[in-house]
Amino acid sequence: ELVQVIDGVEARLAKDGRSIRMGVEGSRDVRGVGDDRDEAVRALARSEERAQAALSSELARRLDRAEADLQGRLAEVIQGVYVEALKQKAARLGEVSSIDERVDEQGQLELTIKVKV
Repeated sequence: ELVQVIDGVEARLAKDGRSIRMGVEGSRDVRGVGDDRDEAVRALARSEERAQAALSSELARRLDRAEADLQGRLAEVIQGVYVEALKQKAARLGEVSSIDERVDEQGQLELTIKVKV
């Protein structure tokens, strides 16, 4: 199992590579103030509701950012694996005379492998 922490969000890649679980935790301190106990309890309940809503929004934003970051990292890793596999396949086909790797205007990798058969 591979674990990566991104902005406090823990991402776990399963050993079989088929799933990724992401989790994040957070907490907020709240207090309620009132002229008497009942008023303080009501104020505390309102504070808890507001804090819960704010915390849920914050954690959701962190998860979204971490997911986007993780997708980018995974895409880079997968692309690297494909490139290496293509290089190995080309070497099995014959003598590799040149390998040219470039990134185009859209940020896409262009890979050209010339093989003498």
